[in-house]
Amino acid sequence: MTKEKSWVNWRSGLLVLVCIITFVWAILPIWLNGIRGGYDPNFHMGRIMALADGIRAGHFPNPIGYRYLQGMGYGVGFFYGNFWLYPAAFFVAQGAAVGQVYTVLLCVLVAGAMLSIGLTTVIMTKNLGATAVAIPAYVLNYYNVSVLFGRAAIGEAMALIWMPLVMLGAYAVWQGWRYDWWLLGGSMAALLVSHLLSFVIAVIFLLLLLLVSLPRMVKRPRMVWHWLLAGIFGAGLGAAFLLPLVEQFMVQTYKNTALDSAGRPLILGSPINIVSAITPWIAQVQGATGSFLLLAGAAAVISAIVGWPSRPSGFIWTLIIVAVPMGLLVYSPAFVAAIYHVSPGIAVFQASWRFNTVLIPLLTLIIADWTARVGQRWLPLGLIVLNLLVYYPAFQNTLYFVHTRTASARWVAYSISMGEYLPAAFSTHYWG
Repeated sequence: MTKEKSWVNWRSGLLVLVCIITFVWAILPIWLNGIRGGYDPNFHMGRIMALADGIRAGHFPNPIGYRYLQGMGYGVGFFYGNFWLYPAAFFVAQGAAVGQVYTVLLCVLVAGAMLSIGLTTVIMTKNLGATAVAIPAYVLNYYNVSVLFGRAAIGEAMALIWMPLVMLGAYAVWQGWRYDWWLLGGSMAALLVSHLLSFVIAVIFLLLLLLVSLPRMVKRPRMVWHWLLAGIFGAGLGAAFLLPLVEQFMVQTYKNTALDSAGRPLILGSPINIVSAITPWIAQVQGATGSFLLLAGAAAVISAIVGWPSRPSGFIWTLIIVAVPMGLLVYSPAFVAAIYHVSPGIAVFQASWRFNTVLIPLLTLIIADWTARVGQRWLPLGLIVLNLLVYYPAFQNTLYFVHTRTASARWVAYSISMGEYLPAAFSTHYWG
């Protein structure tokens, strides 16, 4: 066996082993009773139950849950895309327990995120070692474990499946691949019906990417046409969800859920303490990106700046530039305050750590590219071990957090999300 074939086989074996370890560890909290009932799981299980109710009654699709608000009904589907929940709802309609279906759904979302980042990384880097680093970095991090098991919130978990494919679509447009626009537009449409706020964050990411890519677009006008095609295609695919959403906001005023009780924007107090975020044993798990991603990402950026062992591609440089404001939105109170002063609309996100849905795949791809450029066996193996070591405290902290909840993972009632945009007049009439 030649040295080159041995290296390829070693990386293939490493990738398979890492995928198994990552998936088992990612879903381990389920078997350790790490999912408890609470605000998010009750709301999302209610969505699944509402769809199942409609299916049993012969309604498909059914954006309006007729049992909400004590039988008056509510159009949850106008704000939270239900498309990807229909498979789960069909099982519930056939008699499966919604709590069990929800648990299986979380496992499926883990597998989907692994597949998405793995596919994106292997296409962009053409390196199995880099892919072996990217998969655990993307799934076994503080934000993902807090979303999946700390809150058991499937909206952002679904978004984390589609965000790497959005970046792959942007890469395809950058490279000028044939039919690149359908990949980008299709991924954005899938994201739109997964989690609305993450979709808006992805739009911000793409706008920043376009801004940084202007010099290249001037030289390659065809890119402009492909960006437009992607937008038209994505809007067309998502029109059934997008048009009712726009209509709702045009015809009535909605209760503002982005302010605290004192009328201050929630987002101004939400940036994460960076010291806590990079220190594993005192990590603030909820909302934090993760020690490994921040530290390894910083090392990858420094390597790119000094040119060791080589300069990254133009697209990776673009991702590095875009990652800077995304990181500042998560960790810099001054930057968030400045952006709010210029554009108060940013308050709609409620918490700046939501931008992790873009920051995490950005850092993952930057680290994977660095791994591929170095091309040494020790780096992917060392990065994987480091990631697992710093993830363990976050894993323990999250298990402790969920075990403080007394409720079991079961659906209780049809609840309206605190992030839901209820009509202001209705809220006043119903709750006083």
